[in-house]
Amino acid sequence: MAIINGTANGDELFAESTGDELFGLGGDDTLDAAGGSGNNTLRGGAGNDELFAGVDDFLFGDEGDDTLEGRSGSGGSQLDGGEGNDFLFADSDDELIGGDGNDRLFAGSGDATLTGGTGADQFWLAIAELPTSANIITDFTPGEDVLGIAGLEPDLAEFDDLNITQENGNTVISTTGGTELAILESFTDELDATDFVFNNQTAENQPPVAEDATFTVAENSAVGTSVGTVTAEDPDLPPDATLSYAITAGNLDPDGDGTAAFTIDPDTGEITVADAGDLDFETTPNFDLEVTVTDPENLTDTADITVNLTNVVETVTLESPSENNIFSFAGDEEDVNLKFTVSGDAGFVNEVGLYFVDDAEGTIDGIAPGEAGYTQAALERSQTIASLLDNNSRDFFNGDIFSEAQSRILNLDSDRRFGFYLVQNSDTDTVLNALEAGTTPPNVYFGAADNADGFLQLDDLTAGEFTLNWDDSPLGGDADFDDVQVSFEITNEEVPLGSDLQGTLDLIDFRSQAGELLRTDIVASQDAALNNRGGLYIVQDTSGSVLDPVTGQLIAPGQAGYREAALANSAIEFDRIDPDTTILPGGFLYAPYLLAGGDEEAAYFAFAEANPGGIDHVRLLDDNTFGFEDTAGGGDLSFNDFVFSVDASVV
Repeated sequence: MAIINGTANGDELFAESTGDELFGLGGDDTLDAAGGSGNNTLRGGAGNDELFAGVDDFLFGDEGDDTLEGRSGSGGSQLDGGEGNDFLFADSDDELIGGDGNDRLFAGSGDATLTGGTGADQFWLAIAELPTSANIITDFTPGEDVLGIAGLEPDLAEFDDLNITQENGNTVISTTGGTELAILESFTDELDATDFVFNNQTAENQPPVAEDATFTVAENSAVGTSVGTVTAEDPDLPPDATLSYAITAGNLDPDGDGTAAFTIDPDTGEITVADAGDLDFETTPNFDLEVTVTDPENLTDTADITVNLTNVVETVTLESPSENNIFSFAGDEEDVNLKFTVSGDAGFVNEVGLYFVDDAEGTIDGIAPGEAGYTQAALERSQTIASLLDNNSRDFFNGDIFSEAQSRILNLDSDRRFGFYLVQNSDTDTVLNALEAGTTPPNVYFGAADNADGFLQLDDLTAGEFTLNWDDSPLGGDADFDDVQVSFEITNEEVPLGSDLQGTLDLIDFRSQAGELLRTDIVASQDAALNNRGGLYIVQDTSGSVLDPVTGQLIAPGQAGYREAALANSAIEFDRIDPDTTILPGGFLYAPYLLAGGDEEAAYFAFAEANPGGIDHVRLLDDNTFGFEDTAGGGDLSFNDFVFSVDASVV
């Protein structure tokens, strides 16, 4: 037993066992229980739906002009049209209920019960062949409803070919040969020729009824691709006759080559692609076609057919680098997530990052690699990937404390080109501050292939996966190219919650989670003698301003009272032994801090201006993972004295 719900669009739902319940909901749906094992319930909902019975099933058309088919099964089903002008077809022993509207009920092979309900209904007693036993009609109303017979001439071509008798308060309609066609239950009025229609009475011919529909096809689909089939019903259509179909409006030719987008099979109503060049989602996302259906006597009806194109998005791929080691993407998606895995074996605490360029040569605002001003231009367009602790530091990323690999996930615009850089034993902010002050900056090594110092080797591991192997010393140092290694590839993994700003700022950003609660699991460790403590405090903006709880005024990093106000805004504080899981409110920016030896007088923050001497005491090691230096003045700048990570999820 299964419950299957459709959508607001046109759906195809199938009952494949017993006791299934199908709900079409909105749209023009197809609900099919013909392959089921019986006792299934089908509800079309709103729209012009098609429902197919199996055995002992329950079909409800609900709203709209629906078609309910008992002939698809083996009898014993109940078919209820509901509201609208419906078509109901019986097999044997089925019960047809027209409901509200002008319905057409087709009796089938026998023992069916037909109830028209309100409206001017048509009861078709026999089409092309006689029933094996009489069908029962419960509510025939003369002058409003009609009784139909078709496809049985010359034997049954007019009223005089029928034998009508009264039996037990019912009216029995038979052929003159004695075959019972129908029993009009509790009907004792006299019938005459005006109560009947026969297919040879051309004045009574009714036009076909064409069904509106919505189809979907992918843009750029090949010529001949099937889009969908227009359906139409015509109960008085002669047995050997067919309806014809034509697209009579809306078949556009967007590319102007003289061939319209679609064609239709005049005999079957199947719409197929005629010109793939016309199917461009970006220029014409949908077509509104008018399809005219014509019967042999040229009576017509039209169907409104909407063809929606789906946008075929080319999967973004990471292209092989240019000759100057500049990378780019190919594909249609607007953005892409890149996963970077970093490792190293160096005597320095190096930082690696990427920077955005204008072309495959690495030019930035007209400045080529190696020219004056290039370093500053590049780092002003950069995002930090991570800093790597030196080879004398404890291995935090071995799976015992933090993750098994030091990694970051960055979200990039897919139309950007980028290269890589390494800052030797320092970080990007320090380099930019030095350049701004006109002092000598730390060494920055770019990944340009023509770099005379040869700091980088590039490995193309597999399609779309690359590894950068850096040597962090001038002229290649020991030339082992294992000081810093960065592997990267496109990933389906999401950017960790809170890490969006960490390409440029050491902050955790939960502003998009306003009104939500966040579970924060914190892991902390250290490689220092002091009993350090870490924490997170709320800042009011990306420059690190905090709200003074006494005055209500903002205090910026470097201003008097910042340390006291920052610690007063602490949301959580912990040591390395047992950080607790904490619930934090969303909607705020959180910044990391360190209390060296647990002393509030020795507090260090992610904003260098707030630290004594303007020294940077924190490095980003991984997504939401920070390494601190606990010694005033920077000490050995190892950034391993206290390390903690924050893993957040919405409660």
